[in-house]
Amino acid sequence: MHKIIYILTCLLVTASYGQFNLLNASSPDEVGKKTEKQQELDYNEPLVYPYVDDKDILWSKVVYEYIDGYEQFNYPLFFPTQDSQFSEDRKSLWRILREYLYESEDSITVYDANFRNFNVKFTYNLREPKPSDVIGDQFYLVNTKLPGDETDYNLDGVVDENDVEYLPSENIVGYNLKGVWYFDKKYGELRYRLIGIQPVGYTAFDLGAAQIAAESDGNALKPVAFFWLWYKDIREVLHKHYVFSDRNNSKRITFDQLLLSRKFHTYLYRIDNVMNDRDLLNTPYINDDPYLRITESQRLKEIIRNFEHDTWSN
Repeated sequence: MHKIIYILTCLLVTASYGQFNLLNASSPDEVGKKTEKQQELDYNEPLVYPYVDDKDILWSKVVYEYIDGYEQFNYPLFFPTQDSQFSEDRKSLWRILREYLYESEDSITVYDANFRNFNVKFTYNLREPKPSDVIGDQFYLVNTKLPGDETDYNLDGVVDENDVEYLPSENIVGYNLKGVWYFDKKYGELRYRLIGIQPVGYTAFDLGAAQIAAESDGNALKPVAFFWLWYKDIREVLHKHYVFSDRNNSKRITFDQLLLSRKFHTYLYRIDNVMNDRDLLNTPYINDDPYLRITESQRLKEIIRNFEHDTWSN
């Protein structure tokens, strides 16, 4: 009898994963929905950044990191890769960003991939997306609908002009991060602040065919870096979506909390220097030699780690 109860409980928890108001719902229709009173009492806002006075910064370094989507520890940021097979409460980071770009009622500011200082920007607003829209004249995030294509891409049951295929999550293989490590002498500790995020992936919608075509020509299909996003602009939308957890259904964290708490593994590939002469996009430490990527990342981490160690040892 105890085994039966245990099995039924597991099935119930599995089926109700990520659903709110499960214990207080009076009918199945109320599961996953919060009442107006619950929404009023539920304070769920992103953690406010504290003000940091420049006089309190004893030391700082701007760093660039790469999150590899092929590493198992980073899977919560990249899965599920099949967008159409999961509900609204189960999204990858790219699906959240993509929907934010195309479905937001506000104008979205994105920054050119080739300028790491966020000094080249363009406003992007696609409340009515069209296949011809391009970001930065480089990366197509929607697929052109060919004549005779009868695919219901938006799954609304009708094949019409609104059926636009967006770049799927399976095309995204990594993210570049720009952040600052700084020593705050007011609190006497080393802290990190995330500044920007940049998706990295393949622009070909038919990824399998593109890989076969590239291999037939003796080449390898390589991912490219997309646009930069100022992280403060996307914090609110990231805080509304929860990361998949296979340990506890009741204590899930948001994508914003995951990124700020650095619950992922990265490779450092660039750190600011006096000459500012390090290539940012086409660095060999990411694209060419995995061994160099690891050793270079460890070398850059030692620079930050040694400063903190020397601060307390002197």
